[in-house]
Amino acid sequence: MHQVPIIPVDISEMIHLYRDPGETSCIILVSNNPRDSICITSDKKTINKFEKNTIPYTQIDTFFLGWF
Repeated sequence: MHQVPIIPVDISEMIHLYRDPGETSCIILVSNNPRDSICITSDKKTINKFEKNTIPYTQIDTFFLGWF
């Protein structure tokens, strides 16, 4: 079926800015490929950070709803 790839990312230089490893790795990946990347979360604090920094995101339920 559908799989979400896991991509290892070195977050050591930016973890102090975002504090959460998942947020940090997603921001790094989106920054490296902004046209074809999007972060996935349902965490309200993370969504606020993404909106403040214009990081493209979608919520988990919306992401999986698009697959069916």
